[in-house]
Amino acid sequence: MNLDYIKYDENGYPYNGMFPPTEDLLNGNDGYNSVGKGIFFYDYAVQGYNIDFNYKGKHYALMGWMDGVPIALLDADNNEIQRFEDPMDAVLHCEIDGRKLLDIMEVFTDIECG
Repeated sequence: MNLDYIKYDENGYPYNGMFPPTEDLLNGNDGYNSVGKGIFFYDYAVQGYNIDFNYKGKHYALMGWMDGVPIALLDADNNEIQRFEDPMDAVLHCEIDGRKLLDIMEVFTDIECG
């Protein structure tokens, strides 16, 4: 699995080198200008957490690398919808209802890291 996009700042803290934070780290979104970006660019891609969320009234889970399970998008019944090579592959290529994750991550509701 390729995790070479994870970089480290001068204090040794990891960040997403492909989508680096641009805001004050104390803003509550890990340095991003929205909750969705903070969760997917940092919590998911860098920290490896699983992410549960709702989109258009449907529940989804994006499995992270921390648990060692396949990196995949699952539906509410835990059926695999898509599988990915690594977290950034998921961030860049995940699609829900024909829309890219990058384009809709800010409209998800009930987002939780797990």
